[in-house]
Amino acid sequence: GAYIVRILVIITALAAAALAATEISAVRVDEGPELDGLLDDPCWGAAKWHEGFVQRDPDPGASSTEMTRVAFVYDSQTLYVAFDCRDSDPDGIESHLARRDTYVSTDDNVDLYFSPAGDGRLLYYFSTNPAGVKLDQLYTNRAQWATGQWDGHWDVATAVTDEGWSAEFAVPFANFQFDAAAGNDWLFNAGRVIRRKHEETYLAEVTYTANMHYTEYGA
Repeated sequence: GAYIVRILVIITALAAAALAATEISAVRVDEGPELDGLLDDPCWGAAKWHEGFVQRDPDPGASSTEMTRVAFVYDSQTLYVAFDCRDSDPDGIESHLARRDTYVSTDDNVDLYFSPAGDGRLLYYFSTNPAGVKLDQLYTNRAQWATGQWDGHWDVATAVTDEGWSAEFAVPFANFQFDAAAGNDWLFNAGRVIRRKHEETYLAEVTYTANMHYTEYGA
């Protein structure tokens, strides 16, 4: 049956600021994208795109220096996520081929995690670079525990163009432990790194003293 996915994003300006919850809904589609990294599929035209990535480093709280946006759609089996990473200097994009589960932190990259139970206790983490290297891990809140031994069944495709680069993730719901009937809001965050600028940005702001896996800030 259809899974209803609602992604709850917690947005905060400062650690001491009051939290303001914003709900992002993934759009139900009959057909997902052709996984080629290009964002010309009808489903992405029907999706709601979310911009406004905020720096954690080097200028905490400032807007990303390059336009970044992300969208979510799903069908009865799979959640799809698209990143559109524009770049004013595409020749400066850094990327290398590597084995699966190789850390891509030395390259340009995008990453995201989900906590389907909505409690942040278990975070499913996915990342890639412009070369399409696949990295996945399981984390707990604040990354107090992590394992790279988990290999989910998912796929990603990327494309580099004269406008930047893009990525399409296809993550079957079978990867996640959750009760679809419970109707939980999913905790979530998405990030982008622009390596040549040493710039780290997130859709839901993460303060410099924290990291992506502090769910009270990001997701």
